[in-house]
Amino acid sequence: MTNSKRILFIIGILAILVVLMVLLWRTPQRHSWLETYKEDSRDPFGTQVIFELLKSYFPGQMTKVIEDKLSEELPEKSSRPSNYVFIGEGLYLDSLDTETLLNYVSEGNTAFISSRTIPYDLMYYLYDEECISYYWDDYYSAIDTSQNLNFSHPDLRSANGFEYTFIFRNKTRPYRWQYIDSSYFCNEEYGFVELGRMNDTLINFARIKHGGGAFYLHTTPVVFSNIQLLEKTALDYANRVFSHLEEGAIY
Repeated sequence: MTNSKRILFIIGILAILVVLMVLLWRTPQRHSWLETYKEDSRDPFGTQVIFELLKSYFPGQMTKVIEDKLSEELPEKSSRPSNYVFIGEGLYLDSLDTETLLNYVSEGNTAFISSRTIPYDLMYYLYDEECISYYWDDYYSAIDTSQNLNFSHPDLRSANGFEYTFIFRNKTRPYRWQYIDSSYFCNEEYGFVELGRMNDTLINFARIKHGGGAFYLHTTPVVFSNIQLLEKTALDYANRVFSHLEEGAIY
């Protein structure tokens, strides 16, 4: 992409976001403060802004909302790589959905899952007790009002990090921030690869390969909510996170 096209692309994204923010915060209505993460919700913890941002990443590529079971809507094989993106409290999969998602990634596709909990049935196949002394026991949590997020890779890392404060009903509140315990990172070749931390101590973003593709696990979905994306630094963080996606369709 040339510099001029890149500039126009960035301007287009910013214009979309400005319009969305005006709609979100100047439309007279009472907001729900539930963490729904719905892609069509303008509420503080909806994800309409990030959904529009995702649609702008790969012009000409399909962005499809899965309304039913993964086993019925997620293609396991396609002519080119694609991405499965989930942002929410928790991902709930039955055995057929789990198999479908594993096969989808194994075929060379990417799965990005940002949630506060991760299905044990999925981690049974991904983690596979690589650390003999540590059995998978879901994400851990730390309670605080704010966290500073950053990346491990020097090309993505920010000098000052990306500061997030949890706001509920327009007030700063303590929040349970999830993370992946460092004890699970014991096999660099086949296991977890650290991609990002909170306060430079707690791992909140990691990659694990599966077949020809990869799973990206992100433990703090709240940073992709509408209320957080009002800040320019949050948009910058989101763009860096989703730079890990493959150019192609997004489900």
